[in-house]
Amino acid sequence: MVDARFETEDRTAALIRAEQLDLKETQADVREAYQRGRKDERARRRRHPIGMTLLFVAAACGAALLGLAAINGSFSAGGSVADQSLQDAGKAAQARAASPSK
Repeated sequence: MVDARFETEDRTAALIRAEQLDLKETQADVREAYQRGRKDERARRRRHPIGMTLLFVAAACGAALLGLAAINGSFSAGGSVADQSLQDAGKAAQARAASPSK
């Protein structure tokens, strides 16, 4: 019988029930192992909030410099625009600090 197929009616009800129980146990074991693995990985890769904040700020600065370079057509021109902006901000801060406050 080359074309014979395995019919589900041929299996006994006890065998089907045993397969369902085994499947549920296996799924529970896999779920438990997955949760245990997540917990272990989280404990192994603890992140420091200040470090993550500094990394985010550095990434934002890098993205801003790349944007300036794209707008100005070159990285040297983008860098000079950033330097000029920082220099203007520094002069404004010095002027505010030098002026007498009321």
